[in-house]
Amino acid sequence: MTPEERIRKAKVGMLISQPWFGQLSCYLNPVEVKDPKVLATAAINERGDLFYNPDFVTMCSDIELKGLLCHEILHLAFQHPFRLQTRDHELFNLAADLKVNDELNHCLGSGIALPKGAMLPEYGNWECANAKVQNIGKKTTEQIYQELKKQSFKIPSFILDLSNMGQSGKPGKKGKGKEGINTVRPSELPALAKEWAARVETANAQRKGDIPAGLLRELRDLEYPELPWVQIIRQRLRAVSTKRSWKSPNKKYLPWYFPGVTKIKGLTAVVAIDTSGSMSTEQLTKALSEIWGLAEAFKGIKFFLLTCDAAVWDSLELTNGNKALLKRIKMRGGGGTDFRPVFDVVKKKYERVMDCLIFFTDGYGSFPEKKPSYPVYWVTDSRNVKFPFGKVLYLKEQKR
Repeated sequence: MTPEERIRKAKVGMLISQPWFGQLSCYLNPVEVKDPKVLATAAINERGDLFYNPDFVTMCSDIELKGLLCHEILHLAFQHPFRLQTRDHELFNLAADLKVNDELNHCLGSGIALPKGAMLPEYGNWECANAKVQNIGKKTTEQIYQELKKQSFKIPSFILDLSNMGQSGKPGKKGKGKEGINTVRPSELPALAKEWAARVETANAQRKGDIPAGLLRELRDLEYPELPWVQIIRQRLRAVSTKRSWKSPNKKYLPWYFPGVTKIKGLTAVVAIDTSGSMSTEQLTKALSEIWGLAEAFKGIKFFLLTCDAAVWDSLELTNGNKALLKRIKMRGGGGTDFRPVFDVVKKKYERVMDCLIFFTDGYGSFPEKKPSYPVYWVTDSRNVKFPFGKVLYLKEQKR
């Protein structure tokens, strides 16, 4: 078999044995680069072009070839080429390899292996020359990069570079501007980043039991880190307002078929406003104005609005036809705060039909003992309150 045929065989095999990786491998486009001076191993760009040296592929066993493909897929799933920015290319590439290989370390023994010479952390730790990185699984790639940079690590020549990633249209120093390596224009990067995020989201939805645990942790750490709260909520509601269906298959990536996108009607979100004495008039007004904006943005989504302090006072259904209700709401309450009655009402009335709970509060109150099964967003001005579960979003954009 030719190297390209072996790559295709590996992709087909992964659809059966590693379906999450296999589904995403369908988007990789193998491109042969014969000159070892241009490329000695393999490289990936933001488009998903998988450049490979045929001699290197020939040296890899079948399970090592699967490991190589999984390695490249995780770089794109982690958005590593798009996160490179102005950092030192080779050092960030090394940090990204450590992150990816540490995750793959948990998959070894299930029909995949990394090519000989690849950096393989042991129990989440890695040492080489003067460099030492610990607890790789608990750190972001950027944190690993900063540690290597502080240690003034110089990359030895014997380290096997499995994926010479691109940067803003450049495939990296080893292949920059040379024949056989297709570059990506900087103007294409935002759209490609969104496209890969959508592909990963689709694979996550269809292959829930096969998603690498480290990928989920990494995505949670990266989820909209610099966006104001209302944009995060909009992203969330926009994402869940559609679903994938085989009734309208997506033919964009022929010869492979994937389910198409259809809109969901009747999506529901519960919005709770803390009207206790610790919430200022300014905070309450801001909460109402933001809810109005959400109602305007998502005309096909129902909002059930609850006002509460130590008890739930109002329970209103906010739809496209009755948004004027917001202007007539009386902020009753003003006493102490207990969040538990809201969660009790949600459990009794809305849990089966809702997507998420959006809770406007200053954070001072009694929380439920158990984390609910649905997503909870705490929207607050308070920086010093520790919320026991859910995602904390700030009314004013927090500087990072």
